[in-house]
Amino acid sequence: MWTLVSSGSGVHSERLVVKAETGNVGIGTTSPVNKLDVNGSVAIGTYAGNNTAPANGLMTSGNVYVARNTDVGHGNYKLQVGGDMITTGNIRVDGNTINLPGTGLIYFAGDASGPLIQATASYFRFNTYSNSKFAFTGGNVGIGTTNAGYKLQVGDAGDGTEARANAWNSLSDSRFKENVVVISGGLDKIMQLEGVSFDWKSNGKKSVGLIAQDVQKVFPELVSVDENGILSLNYAGLSAPIIEAIQEQQLNIEELMVASQAESLTQIEEREWNELSTLVNNLKILVNSLVTRLSAIETAFANLTDSFFTREATVETLCVGTADDRTCLSKEQVDQIIETLPATDLDPATPEPSEPTPEPSAEPSPEPSATPSEAVAEPAVEPSDSTSP
Repeated sequence: MWTLVSSGSGVHSERLVVKAETGNVGIGTTSPVNKLDVNGSVAIGTYAGNNTAPANGLMTSGNVYVARNTDVGHGNYKLQVGGDMITTGNIRVDGNTINLPGTGLIYFAGDASGPLIQATASYFRFNTYSNSKFAFTGGNVGIGTTNAGYKLQVGDAGDGTEARANAWNSLSDSRFKENVVVISGGLDKIMQLEGVSFDWKSNGKKSVGLIAQDVQKVFPELVSVDENGILSLNYAGLSAPIIEAIQEQQLNIEELMVASQAESLTQIEEREWNELSTLVNNLKILVNSLVTRLSAIETAFANLTDSFFTREATVETLCVGTADDRTCLSKEQVDQIIETLPATDLDPATPEPSEPTPEPSAEPSPEPSATPSEAVAEPAVEPSDSTSP
């Protein structure tokens, strides 16, 4: 064994040991088990002699190849590893790139279920296990953008990038809120908004929605402005005024229905009243007509009564007999009968006073002359049959 010791008096200590039997070199150790064992810090390249390496660590100003004998990164990577690399400590990369050629993987240890973060050349995956959590404690996270203006932003502003999820829950616990007031005039406010269709300028893709500037005039609390003056709209927040608008509209509909029903009842009552009034008027007309006719009948009956009591009767046809067996004479037939009667100066209405009845004589009375009735035993005109009017 060849040993290099420190100079000076006193107790000597080994600084460099070379094992003759193995060729192992030890620096700071007398029993190297590897070709080079260093007990302490190491600086390589331009850092050597000028900078202090980390305790028991390695500092190099050049690139480091691990399990690799050629440069595949064109000198752009400080560390090139030809196989898997495992660490139980921290890794800091001040550069801009971690290159995973092929199907390489980076695992950030989680629990016994598997790695918390898994990165490949095609994806970067966060695995969630029972005891695993992942948090960004500061700054913004951008997906599809390097200029995130919010804690989480997908795509650049105005590029039409889409994102989706099965569900998105917003904190709404009353314990986190104060100054809670029910929205008033929800319907009027919603009526001021205008849904539009549009094309994204970045890719020409068609979409529908609202204009944030228009919503800002009505619901300024639903519109946010980033550091570049770009407006964003909280679409989920519109659900509250929409709910109030629907409830207000429903009340209006119910009031209109009640008013319409009341109006319908009024119209029905008015129609029925009009019909009843018309019926009453018709009844009045009928009653007046009946009264007029009854008055005429009464007058005619009175005249008839007067005629009967004055021994006069005026009829168009004189009928004698029953309804089934009768003989009727017209005025012409009666006139013909009267013409056959002997002439007389006596007024039928004022009969002459009767002569005193003479005392019967003993002489036989002469034969009686024919009576007028016998003289007209056979009238010149036959009476009409019972069917005459």
